[in-house]
Amino acid sequence: MRVIAGKNRGIKLKGATGKDFRPTTQLVKGSVFDHLQSEVEGSVVLDLFAGSGGLGIEALSRGAAKGVFVDISRDAIKAVKSNIEKCGFSFNQAEIIKSDAIRFLKRKISEEMFYDIIIADPPYRSGLAAMLLRMVNETEKKICAILIIESSKELESINGRHMEKYKIKKFGQTYVNYFRYMKS
Repeated sequence: MRVIAGKNRGIKLKGATGKDFRPTTQLVKGSVFDHLQSEVEGSVVLDLFAGSGGLGIEALSRGAAKGVFVDISRDAIKAVKSNIEKCGFSFNQAEIIKSDAIRFLKRKISEEMFYDIIIADPPYRSGLAAMLLRMVNETEKKICAILIIESSKELESINGRHMEKYKIKKFGQTYVNYFRYMKS
């Protein structure tokens, strides 16, 4: 795993360990950030189920103002910290939180926190991808402009208040589901 582009291009990232660790492939990461290219500069990015932090670090490398990394695994948090230090980001620019991602997001919704981009790569077949989409879509508050969820299947569009699916890409057994906030 390496940073693909930006000021940290080529830096090798440390991976988390364990049976649940499934890093986003370089192909998928490249596709996501090629699509987001104009959205990343100056943005606040939330990397849920962060693992090694590769997605959030890619955003920071490409000019995001802040990355927030959330994972429940102690090993993942250790890997994110190591990778943030290796890339030279400050811990003001890269906030690392050991927490259950769903509980964290519920708390942030109640605090009326806003993220420009939320990227989530929950464990496949856990049901967490659909749960996350429902939470963001059904909340009374706008929590993000763009929501990207990796999953093992295409996520169904949910008729809700806020989010609309505008793109889906398939890479082998990985689906990347893109949603954006609907302007009223």
